[in-house]
Amino acid sequence: MSYAAEIRSLPRTVRIASLFWMIVTIPLAVWLGPIWLFLLFAAVFAAWLIQRTVWAIAAIILLHYFLFQESETITLPEFAFAFFFNAFLLFWLFERWRHQQPVLKSRVQILLILFLASAIISIVPAILFRVSILKWLRELVPVWNLLLILPISHSIRDRRERQLLMLAFFLLAAAIGIRNLVQYIHATQSVRMLWQFISARQSANEPVLLAVFLFAASYFIFGTRKGVRLLSLVIAAIFGTGLILTFSRGYWFAALFGLLILFITLPLKRKLFALGFLMTFLLIFLLAFRIFFGAKFEKFYDAVSSRLLSIENVKMDISIRNRVEETRAVWKEIRKNPVIGYGLGKTYVFIPLIPRELPTWYVHNAYLYFWFKTGLIGLVLLLLFYGAAIQNVICNFRSSIGRPEAAFPAGALAVLCSFLVVSITSPQFIQKDSLLIMALCIGLNEAMVSGNLNNPDT
Repeated sequence: MSYAAEIRSLPRTVRIASLFWMIVTIPLAVWLGPIWLFLLFAAVFAAWLIQRTVWAIAAIILLHYFLFQESETITLPEFAFAFFFNAFLLFWLFERWRHQQPVLKSRVQILLILFLASAIISIVPAILFRVSILKWLRELVPVWNLLLILPISHSIRDRRERQLLMLAFFLLAAAIGIRNLVQYIHATQSVRMLWQFISARQSANEPVLLAVFLFAASYFIFGTRKGVRLLSLVIAAIFGTGLILTFSRGYWFAALFGLLILFITLPLKRKLFALGFLMTFLLIFLLAFRIFFGAKFEKFYDAVSSRLLSIENVKMDISIRNRVEETRAVWKEIRKNPVIGYGLGKTYVFIPLIPRELPTWYVHNAYLYFWFKTGLIGLVLLLLFYGAAIQNVICNFRSSIGRPEAAFPAGALAVLCSFLVVSITSPQFIQKDSLLIMALCIGLNEAMVSGNLNNPDT
């Protein structure tokens, strides 16, 4: 199809909106300078990209890099991403309506919409308790990104498209992993004390490192080609190293729990193979760190051991004690209003052992967070949605046993289950990186369950 034919095939509303934008923008570009010219080209490119669903989803995955920077206000990249993401969703929904195609096709997707509806309805208690609407909106935006599940599950038709999305996520993860590793090596160049190795930790985007590590382990265990297994082993070693550099004990435990899930899914004969993977990974990890840190390797080893063993004495661990105090304060508020909650954006006050800004909106326990914000109804809907998604992954894995396709549902199961565990100490259901991973795992699994990706002809 020629370019002119592609333009004519667009919906009339899209052509009118694009023409209007060009009529307004071109004179402004001449008058105000190159920034408007950039916006013109960005808008034209976005309009072109939106109509190519799979490529648009890949672009949305890559653009998450700009969202993973912590901020207390809505930044320009966040605003631009929200505009592009919602424009894509609206266009996708319009196309489904125009072709009379269903939007919701499974129990998981229906429960997702019900959960998001409970989050939106939380504006009512938020107004009653005088919560800022902007704060309510800021906490709604991350969970809103779960809607990416819908276009992924409907639009991914073959393995190449699935591999494109996984490649986009891997590139995103590689950029984060390389950044964290370089920053940690730079921060530890002049350290001498044991505590300095821990204080220099790179704790950003641990869920991304965890997900890639578990998926690489899954593809190594369930893969059938030697090249895939070798590449998966190297990737697991690299991202496992990055995960260790976070010094986040919760994510270390989540990684072990994910590996345990993979181990359970294996037949007896392959369990020894999985143990071999673990030993090989540890060997490569130790070798890599010996190369990177040289003479400081022993100090780094002592730092990791010290961080891991510090959990033995809970009463002396200020991080754990602080979260206990946080939990008590949130639970006290929940008991006052357990059913409808206080609305997204609601803050609370407690006496922190670790200095922090108060009042605070953040709760480390994800389950208490949603109970506090959206009430018991919102929490139950979240658990029903997530439980149904895990059930679908298990069914997909069982139907794929004995084939290479089993690697994806096995990895997705390990990741989703590990998120359930780590959410007790770190709220995965409100973190942008975790929600992106959930959307990919659940959306791609839904596409496989629908039959497209398991068809031998594709």
